Parts: sequence; C-alpha cells; structure tokens
Amino acid sequence: DPGPQGDTGPQGPPGSGLDPTLAKIEMTNWPHNGELRLSRADLIGWTTGQAGPSIMFSEDVAPVTMSVPPRPPMADWLPLLSVSVEAPVSFRSNKKVFPLGLTLPLKLDPLRVDIQQIGGKTAIAFILNPLSFGLMFKLAFSQLYVDRLLVRVIVKCDFLQSKGQRLVDGNFIRRAGDPTGSLYPVITGDGVPGGTFESWFF
Repeated sequence: DPGPQGDTGPQGPPGSGLDPTLAKIEMTNWPHNGELRLSRADLIGWTTGQAGPSIMFSEDVAPVTMSVPPRPPMADWLPLLSVSVEAPVSFRSNKKVFPLGLTLPLKLDPLRVDIQQIGGKTAIAFILNPLSFGLMFKLAFSQLYVDRLLVRVIVKCDFLQSKGQRLVDGNFIRRAGDPTGSLYPVITGDGVPGGTFESWFF
C-alpha cells in the first residue's frame, strides 16, 4: 500500500517562460478586419500624404539600432514597417494588371514615419506615397468596379525594444472594445518577446 503523503517541498525558482509585462501595441487608427471605407480615403488625407496608418504602443519604444549615425532615427523605423494593398478575395485568383505596370498586391513602403511620445507611450504614423497610394485606389475603383480594397499593415517587432532593451511583444491577438475617438483598441502579445504584428482593414 502507498505510504503517507510527505511534506510539501520549498517553492522552486521562477521559470524563464512567458512575460506578460512586455511592451505591446495597444491602439490602431483602423478597425482590424473592419471597414474604414478607403473609397473615401481622400477625406482623411491618406491619399494626399497628410496622414496614414497609426499605431500606439503601451510604452516608449524605439528600433533596435540598425543604422550608423548620423542617419536620422526615422531611418531605423522604415525597414520595420510595411503596407500593402490587395484586391478583394473574389479577385485574387486573377492577377489584375493596371496601367503603368501596377499590379495587386502592391507593397507601399512608407515615405516617412511621424514619431511622437505621448504620456510615456510611443505613437507612430506611416506617411504613404500619395501618388502610388492614391493612384492605386482610383485605378482599382475604375477597373475592378469595387468600392473597397484590403490594406494590410505589418510591424516587425523583433526589431523594436522598450526600456531595458526588452523586445516589443507584437503578435496580434484580436480587436478589443469600442473605439476611443479615431483609435481602436487591440490586444497583442503572447508573452514572448518580438514577433510580427499583422492587421488588415478595408
């Protein structure tokens, strides 16, 4: 027969597992998998170079150093961000060729990144090329006869860090709650440093 239960042993040392305290992405200015109606993008400046996709982090963050001074800090952000425009699902089986050699999907590298520190948090806005971004939408609406396109935003958080050189936990999880003004809350982070934030809207 089994003997009596022994005494409980001492608490072991903390493991090196998941870390819920890492910096994260907490707000975007678009609804994930939702509609922003970019057929009206001119009204909010996205096709005129006045604005673009924006992200708020939960802390002050900065790129892991990728350039040699005196290049401006913005130059370190540009390789970490990408925006692409894609046709709706029903058109993806046909590679549509537009005038001027443009095709879908079209990758749009930001021209610049506007960076702000707001209350101990970093906010960034991707400023897109108004010619290629605006032209793509005008061609799509006139030749695909659709009133929306899919816009995909990617942020490479393996190369973003907060204080203490801790990488941003960027894996996208889900939308969260109602918008606050023009910002939509999102839940990112799985407790693992780094990762790729990927979200899209129409």
